[in-house]
Amino acid sequence: EGSKRTADRNISLAASKRFFQNTRDLHSQLFYLPERYLSTRQVLTLWISLFVLPVWTNLIHRRALWFSAALAVLGPLPIAFLHLRWFYVMYVPMIRWAIYFATLLVIARDGIVRELRRVQAIYKGPDQKTRLRRARRTISASRR
Repeated sequence: EGSKRTADRNISLAASKRFFQNTRDLHSQLFYLPERYLSTRQVLTLWISLFVLPVWTNLIHRRALWFSAALAVLGPLPIAFLHLRWFYVMYVPMIRWAIYFATLLVIARDGIVRELRRVQAIYKGPDQKTRLRRARRTISASRR
C-alpha cells in the first residue's frame, strides 16, 4: 500500500514536471523568446492575466475573451504532457491566442473611436437640433 502511494506520487510529480517544462518552452516560443526563457511563475501569471483582463470590458467582449482564454490555456494540455515536439504542434491552440488578441484590438479600436467622437463633439459645438432649440427659445423670449 505504501509503495503504491509512493509510486503514484512519483508519477504525478514527473507528469507535473514535464507539463511545466513543456508549457514554459511552448509559451517562450509563442512570444519568440529563447527556449525556457519564461519561468513557471511567469506562465501562470500570463494565464491569470488572460482571465482577469476581461473583467473591465463589456459583456459581449468579455464572453469572447474568456472563451478564448479558456481555450488558449486548455488547448495545449494534451501536448504538454507528451514529449515535446516543438512549436508546430501549437498551430491549433494559437488560433485561440489570435482570437483573444483580435478581440483586444477591437476593444482598443472602439475606445479610440468613442474618444475621437467625444472630442469632435466638444470642438464642433452643439448639433443642429440644439442650435434650433436655442434659437426658438431666444425668439420666444424676445416676443414677451
